[in-house]
Amino acid sequence: MQSRTSAQCHSCGIGVILDKIAHLYDITIDQIVNLKGEIPTEVSFEDKAAKEQLKLIAQLNDKDRSIVMEIINTMLTKQKFSDFFQENIQK
Repeated sequence: MQSRTSAQCHSCGIGVILDKIAHLYDITIDQIVNLKGEIPTEVSFEDKAAKEQLKLIAQLNDKDRSIVMEIINTMLTKQKFSDFFQENIQK
């Protein structure tokens, strides 16, 4: 049997079919594919400190939350521009 990539499976409809079957039986696609019960465990990497900070930011009043988000957006934009220029200068 020829192996297929996930993109090939989706384009030929297998991914759509598996998704519908999983939804119908209220199970995951992993459970369909791994019937012997050898379902891969989910790996999750989280920055718990950042997650806690986001919760605290959400509790701020609208004005303070807006200021914090503006600072974060400014810093992220600055970093993206810096990275972009560094990549294009090296070319």
